[in-house]
Amino acid sequence: FVDLLDEPQEMLDFGDIEKKYEKKSNYKRSNISDDGKMLLIVIHPEGITSDISFAKKIYSELQNVVTEFTNNIADSSVTISIGGSYKSRLNEYNTILGDLSNGTMLGVSIILILLLLYFKRITLIVCVLIPLIMSEAWTFALTVLTIGNLNLITAFLIIILFGLGIDFGIHLINRYMLTRKDGVDHFNAIKTAIQTSGRASLTSGLTVIVSFYMLTFSEFLGFRDFGFIAGTGILLAYVAYMILTPALLTVVNDLTHGFGIKNSTITIINARGDSRSQRNITMISIGITFFTIVSIVMLKKVQFEYDFRNLRSQISATREFNKKVLNVFTTARDPAVVVVKNAQEALKIKELIKRKGLLDDTSIVEDVKTINDIIPVNQDEKIAVIEDIKALLEHNRSSMSPEQKSSIEKMEKLLVTEPVTEKDIPEEIAKLFYGNRNIDGQLMYIYQRNSLLDLHNAEAFAHAVGTLTVDSKEFYAVSEPLVYVELINLLKRDSIIAIIAAFIIIAGIVFSDFGKVRSMLIILSPLCIGILWMLGIMGVFSLKLNIFNMVILPSILGLGVDAAVHIYHRFNSDANSPISKLLIETGGPNFLCTLINLVGFGGIITANHPGLRSIGELAIIGMSTCLVASLTILPVIMSHERKRRSV
Repeated sequence: FVDLLDEPQEMLDFGDIEKKYEKKSNYKRSNISDDGKMLLIVIHPEGITSDISFAKKIYSELQNVVTEFTNNIADSSVTISIGGSYKSRLNEYNTILGDLSNGTMLGVSIILILLLLYFKRITLIVCVLIPLIMSEAWTFALTVLTIGNLNLITAFLIIILFGLGIDFGIHLINRYMLTRKDGVDHFNAIKTAIQTSGRASLTSGLTVIVSFYMLTFSEFLGFRDFGFIAGTGILLAYVAYMILTPALLTVVNDLTHGFGIKNSTITIINARGDSRSQRNITMISIGITFFTIVSIVMLKKVQFEYDFRNLRSQISATREFNKKVLNVFTTARDPAVVVVKNAQEALKIKELIKRKGLLDDTSIVEDVKTINDIIPVNQDEKIAVIEDIKALLEHNRSSMSPEQKSSIEKMEKLLVTEPVTEKDIPEEIAKLFYGNRNIDGQLMYIYQRNSLLDLHNAEAFAHAVGTLTVDSKEFYAVSEPLVYVELINLLKRDSIIAIIAAFIIIAGIVFSDFGKVRSMLIILSPLCIGILWMLGIMGVFSLKLNIFNMVILPSILGLGVDAAVHIYHRFNSDANSPISKLLIETGGPNFLCTLINLVGFGGIITANHPGLRSIGELAIIGMSTCLVASLTILPVIMSHERKRRSV
């Protein structure tokens, strides 16, 4: 008897299954690079990244753990690095502190050299510095009492105020010395200096103070602090100079027996000189027209910096660590977070995102993770299949080769037939979705496909998932890049309001001082042209506005009108002197003041932080163009004005 149906059992071949799953990340050990040479351990501290004290603490503790571990392992080829957002912020903080220290020392040294070259007297430099140092001490003492501390931006005001506050002393002492050289006695020279330069300094000082105080109305805390400290510092500097300078000059005058001053040797230019001056004015007018036209053409090239990566500190250690992380994590590590009441709400939100087409292969959303994704779906059907697989394996076990039996034993450990519930989820994973179990609700995560440090992507992402409505209930996605989007919109709005308000108030201050609309327009014209030139230079050199340098825009208005106020005040008070003499006597101190301000902001331009560096760049360009505009446009206007008055 031969059983024709008794066919030999086929050998089970799992090659197709193994091939199907061999590249699936689900079967790959977590946080290990593809080459198996790098393991990442992800730590979730309870503090926030902006808390530098906490960042220092967590980094110190981790460094101690790493040191202890490396000392106890035999393999010296193992290297351990610490990185992430906390370490990046700490690196950035330490870099900025170093920039501040170096910039302050360099800036103060250059300012002292400039004062010595201009005044050529140590005694006068002392008279300039004492009120300035006292006003800075008052300013930062008041800052401690009101704000509490400095941040990474306001810390640079230490050197910036050193440059801004010194203007009052330079103008006051310069006018005092010029008056003494004209043969006026000490006390009348002080009186003249206060009545002329003191009044002009009050007007120009108020324009700067108001410009900075405009920032205090911003909803952005960084703007408010910067505006308050800078405005208060300049106000206290003016008060210090008006109170202390007369006393200091009196003491020095007595000690030096009148400074050893000789009468002025400045001579009035002759008619030929007037003719040459007229030709110069014509050439200056042509130059002003040319640069103004070029600036207008280049305005369209002025852009806003939307890529936040270009505004972060370029720290090599941070860049190298981030490259290593990309070998393990291909998806974003800073997803947007949505708070939901339960898993059902999370599922509805995920379905909404799918219906919107935001989870396509090319859409801005790469993935959505909820607690539901950890728990398998359709478990009853899957358990039935697993039972069938187990039965099939048991039936064919006797015909398996030793190698197959070894593989089957590994597979059987994975063939679990008990349903998976939330209780089976490891606590460390569950914590990512539940957080504090004592608080109702859970979290879901929305991962972006492209870097949100490019604010164009961030705006698109915010528009897509920033607010999601399910069952008439609104849910909000939150992440640091999405906060940047709100911050950009806030800064743009506040900056425009502050600039317009500052300009209107500056115009009012100038009008109240000179009492004529014509005089106000004359003084504001170099400011407007100077700002236009500044924007033109930005267009030529592809310099962009950003969330950092926008803070200085209203202040450039106040700083830019300073020279024009002093020059035109002198023009009105000295109707007979040639314009060239007025420019020599007022242009010198204005040039020195601007140069010192440039040095003050130059302390920022040396920073490694691109965002902070851009503040210094824009301030230097703006103050320079406004000074050049004042020294070129005003002589042309004053020449025509003098002819008009003589008619």
